[in-house]
Amino acid sequence: AYHMDLQFFAPPSQYVCGSGILMATGAMDFTVATGTKGEVVSLAPMTLDGPGIPQVGDPVPDLLAFTLNDEEFDLSNLRGKTVLLDFWATWCPPCRKLTGDLTALYATAGANDSTAFVGLSFDARKESVQEYIAGQGVSWPQLLMDKWSPENVTLREFGVSSIPSLWVIGPDGTVLGRDLTIAEATALLAGGSQG
Repeated sequence: AYHMDLQFFAPPSQYVCGSGILMATGAMDFTVATGTKGEVVSLAPMTLDGPGIPQVGDPVPDLLAFTLNDEEFDLSNLRGKTVLLDFWATWCPPCRKLTGDLTALYATAGANDSTAFVGLSFDARKESVQEYIAGQGVSWPQLLMDKWSPENVTLREFGVSSIPSLWVIGPDGTVLGRDLTIAEATALLAGGSQG
């Protein structure tokens, strides 16, 4: 008896690190008759399921973590504010390239009482993140979310399979946009709509 798990991802953009956005999953058990060496084995049709990850309009998953300053962070404490979440890592060139745009956006849209920016770093070393953000003048809170891996709970709960991934969360805690470009995030922070 055999077991097969499948994950189907959209092709990744050339401007991300990771595998692309998870589109569907499926699993099935099957057997292969003895004596079929070299023969084609036909399998029964497989039902694919949507990934069950937060979509626009869904509540944002709980997010409890520690900042780089070892302070407790709870995303629900930011209810009432529009929140930009930046999933990133210092080892990801497209993430590093986005830092300047995010810093400029923070200067115009993030440094006020109705908006908050939060970085979620998937670096293995806290020192790497601290050195990088200090050198780039990043002043919004950064969370160290453990290293990038398929077992990372935050990546799984949010359904993030490539970075950078920008999300905008509404004041009521619902996802206004996910996997956004900087232009889309800027529009949502200004009160526009995604896409």
